Amino acid sequence: MRKITILIALFSVLGAFDAEAQVGIGTPDPSDATILEVLSGDKGVLIPRVALQGTTNFSPIIGSEVESLIVYNTFTSSNSDDPEAVYPGFYYWQNNMWQRIINQEDLKTAIEDLGGDLNTSIEQIHDLINYIAPSNPSNEDENGNPIVTENHSTVVWDETAGEFYVVTYDALTGEYVKTLIDINQLISGSETNTFIRVEITASEPNVYHYFSESAIKDWLNADAANTDPFVNMPITATGVVTIDVVGDVVENFEYILEQEITYEGEQVTIEEIIQMISSEVDGNVIYTEVGGEMVFQYYDASTGDYVTINLDELVSELETNTFIRKVDAYIDTNGDDIPTTYYYFSEEAIKDWMALDPTANTDAEANMEVTEPGVIAINVVGDVVENFEYILEQEITYEGEQVTIEEIIQMISSEVDGNVIYTEVGGEMVFQYYDASTGDYVTINLDELVSELETNTFIRKVDAYIDTNGDDIPTTYYYFSEEAIKDWMALDPTANTDAEANMEVTEPGVIAINV
Repeated sequence: MRKITILIALFSVLGAFDAEAQVGIGTPDPSDATILEVLSGDKGVLIPRVALQGTTNFSPIIGSEVESLIVYNTFTSSNSDDPEAVYPGFYYWQNNMWQRIINQEDLKTAIEDLGGDLNTSIEQIHDLINYIAPSNPSNEDENGNPIVTENHSTVVWDETAGEFYVVTYDALTGEYVKTLIDINQLISGSETNTFIRVEITASEPNVYHYFSESAIKDWLNADAANTDPFVNMPITATGVVTIDVVGDVVENFEYILEQEITYEGEQVTIEEIIQMISSEVDGNVIYTEVGGEMVFQYYDASTGDYVTINLDELVSELETNTFIRKVDAYIDTNGDDIPTTYYYFSEEAIKDWMALDPTANTDAEANMEVTEPGVIAINVVGDVVENFEYILEQEITYEGEQVTIEEIIQMISSEVDGNVIYTEVGGEMVFQYYDASTGDYVTINLDELVSELETNTFIRKVDAYIDTNGDDIPTTYYYFSEEAIKDWMALDPTANTDAEANMEVTEPGVIAINV
């Protein structure tokens, strides 16, 4: 009777409090951040103990199915294979089912159930992650020395921002740091004073030599007699990059074989495990073949798929004064098939053409002919096709043996993916992909990658302006995709004929790129 009287008195006092007041049990001064504070040095609080029947069965609780409701279950399901089985422990109601609060013992049991291959699998994944991201804090042995000593970084793709980032680990702050990659600066190879020279050989395929601005400057500074790099600079000069189309094809026939391990009772590849287990970095980037061309892709964990990165939007302003013109395949007057050819108009060639007639020769991109001196014809497809037999006969070391490309094609039919890094080579920041067969990273030739970005698409620049509301509207680039152009033309086939001149930026499918 005395206990009942005390409880009635307690609830009477609590009922007298304002609805917003705090209640303290064991303390006269409860925290103002709580509605109820229980304080005791030798007592606990008992959560209601009930016998749940299954994870989706709300009973024996009576009332509204309110999320965050917590109970202690006392029942043990007899069938452990039942997906709705319950076991003694704390559960809370969420998303129309009881969610179990996992304790240390549950976690230990789950890990032990994975089997004896877990440690081997984790070690292999750990080794791979250490190589991909050597700056991660776990890349050290028992003596604190780095396991992987290569000084490269990790590249990730931010789908929301549409940007590449370099991710490194900051030991001082204990955090991963993202640094934006300037794509325009990265692909500055097609710039002002640069040019390409063709080396024509009688017995082997043609080779292209790229003279970068930095290489030209170094050559000019080396000797006062070095005055005309376009004519006099040798291909052996420091910094001159050889673009061997056929050679690149030969080197890239060395495939990376995907290693398989036992994981959760199944034989899966290391790449598939990385896709399933999110490591320290998000948006892993690979360089692979899709639809007959090499592209960048990033892994989307929400869908479990790799998504191709649209480089059209990233490289819309790569060229300044130089440009490349595509001439589609055609049949000439002799009835010969002329393949699709790309013509590179260097700054040197453009200046020479303008100097011939300063009054008439003003718009090189519109009026300069491909036959003008200094214009370089780059027939990528022709180089490979014409020399295909040569490519097939080339021998390389594959799995410890000297074999030809043709023999490798017969042995290996699948394509391979290669992890991408962003690192410094010869004083320049470049993309590279990893060749597991040689243990080396191979530089990705972005000149060829960029050469076929556009077909029927185009980009329109709208300069910054102040709108009718007085707001500053920044300079915006609008990307007109082939699909958007076709849809616009289909609306009125008679009137809608010149998309580049007449199509509005507000048409469906036009993408605004606010740099």
